[in-house]
Amino acid sequence: MQVNALFSALFASAFVFIQCYISGTRLAFSLPAYALIGIAGAVAVFGLRSKGGTPGRGCVAAMVLCFGYILGRAFCSPVDYLARADFYMVLACLVVYGLTVRHFFETSARLSIITAMFVLALAEVLIGLWQFSNSDGWMPFGLMRAAVETRASGMFISSIHFAGYLEAIGPFALALMAWGTRNRGARLLSGFIAMLCYLGVVISGSRGGWLSSLFSLGVFAVISFLLTKWTNRARLGIFLLSSTLAVIAAGAGVLALMERSEMLRKRMDLVSRIGAVASGDKAAGPYDIRVYNWQAALDQWKLDRWTGTGAGTHLYYGRQFRRPQLQADPEHAHSDYLELLAEYGILGAVGMALFLATHLRSGARRFRRLVQLRAEDPYAPSHELAINIGALTAVSAYLAHSVVDFNLHLPGNALLFAFIFGILATEKVPASPAQDGDDPTPRRFTAGGALLPPLGIALTILSIAKLPGEYWCEKARVAIRDGRYAEAITFAGRALASEKRNPFIYYHLGQAHRRNAMVSPRYVGKTDLELAERAYRAGLDLFPQDEALWVRLGQTLDALADYKNARIAYEAALQLDPNLGILYAYYAKHLKTVGREAEAEEAIAKGQKLTPINLSTFFIPPPLASEAPEASGE
Repeated sequence: MQVNALFSALFASAFVFIQCYISGTRLAFSLPAYALIGIAGAVAVFGLRSKGGTPGRGCVAAMVLCFGYILGRAFCSPVDYLARADFYMVLACLVVYGLTVRHFFETSARLSIITAMFVLALAEVLIGLWQFSNSDGWMPFGLMRAAVETRASGMFISSIHFAGYLEAIGPFALALMAWGTRNRGARLLSGFIAMLCYLGVVISGSRGGWLSSLFSLGVFAVISFLLTKWTNRARLGIFLLSSTLAVIAAGAGVLALMERSEMLRKRMDLVSRIGAVASGDKAAGPYDIRVYNWQAALDQWKLDRWTGTGAGTHLYYGRQFRRPQLQADPEHAHSDYLELLAEYGILGAVGMALFLATHLRSGARRFRRLVQLRAEDPYAPSHELAINIGALTAVSAYLAHSVVDFNLHLPGNALLFAFIFGILATEKVPASPAQDGDDPTPRRFTAGGALLPPLGIALTILSIAKLPGEYWCEKARVAIRDGRYAEAITFAGRALASEKRNPFIYYHLGQAHRRNAMVSPRYVGKTDLELAERAYRAGLDLFPQDEALWVRLGQTLDALADYKNARIAYEAALQLDPNLGILYAYYAKHLKTVGREAEAEEAIAKGQKLTPINLSTFFIPPPLASEAPEASGE
């Protein structure tokens, strides 16, 4: 029991840390959490012969096929650094999954972790309410949002992911209120947390979050209706009445909130266009800019239909296949399903479908068994049953939301669902409602349990080894953002002392030298420019598909009067991203520098057709903060 408590504490700490730092979107923020999870997996060696849960065989087979393939495909991806995010995230998810099945099998352990998630959700909503009410971009821990807006995002960079977290936590609070306890205080607290979670979804302004929350609440209502019908038919009338009143009250509250928020009204207007678009009304235009992300992802998939183009490759194929209407950087496909298909092919999609099907089937079977136990005493609360219902409902939310967003590409949210799928996979059911999931029967040694320690050790070693390079790389990026170029050069040098396979370290080093050259005397500036050129070329050796490195190299070569090679660099960037308007402005500036006025005008005209930005302003020296195009690393 003490060992299991340690596992729970390590996982809860890792989960809270990664969610507080933008859900681990950057490896510098996710690796410390992975190390904690790895330590928990390594410590599992002391619990190999202790009692523990076991997953269904179908779940294990699907997990091995799906995630074994994903790890292998990520390992063989063309740009190894871009594949690291998926590789480490999947390793961490496998350890969390194994810990949940093997060591978090008791209801008390699962409740302790869910409680930590509730506390985190409360903090997220409070920060989101501040952002929504004050229309500012404040975030804790010195982090910054991309833009100041009224949409709440909590401790996430994006309001989409803020809604994605809350829509997965809300169902557990709702289920515990309805089915988990008779204690009035505990029920009121669970209901309050559920209300806050869905309030957070509303103020996020995320249309995908709204629709997926409605869908999952519908699933919760169906499950609750069936449970009431099968175990206590006499209370069906009360159930229907209370459900109707809850819907009316929630609807009235949402409408009142929307009356006070112009942002929410505008977002709702966009949702109302779905019907017009679905009916083929051309005047309605495309429902969402995501359509162009999806088209690019499908074009990417056609390059390798069966095995995909590799982990992380949508970062550059999304640019190569971008539609002119999409000028923002398409780092993700805005669909977990399509990005999986594009990067891992049909084999990856089939593996994921098997994984989802087997776990939903396992969760449904477990639900039926728990219902049979509850039928013996219809009024007996069951935390085990409530957790099972919460897990099924949370998965339904992401099944819907993943169509239009990429929540499962965030490490923090992926770890959350590794825990949830571990709950669904566990076959153990309490012998009676009184036990409520705490099974004293010892479990035999299992091969699955034996795999946890080596997986944990490998994850710990990899995470600790890569953390210094990522930490100093992030410090360099922030220093450049703040105009501290000398410090950025120092930080990038420290990063390179630990990590030489990260192309973005070379990008930041090049940026620091190039920008330092702009504010230095000529003789010093030339040295900085030469060092910048060397850094950019080193980055391109690792990541030749990165347009940002090519553009910055071209600018540096222009400053060094190496116009022939500068033109080659600009043309390489345009070949990688032919529909990004701002690239033509950089190229036109180069053409004007070498006296090719007519070609420069043609480039400007072509770029201006692609973007609403006034490209003529690029011929006026801009402030440094607005210099960068929409590209990775800046």
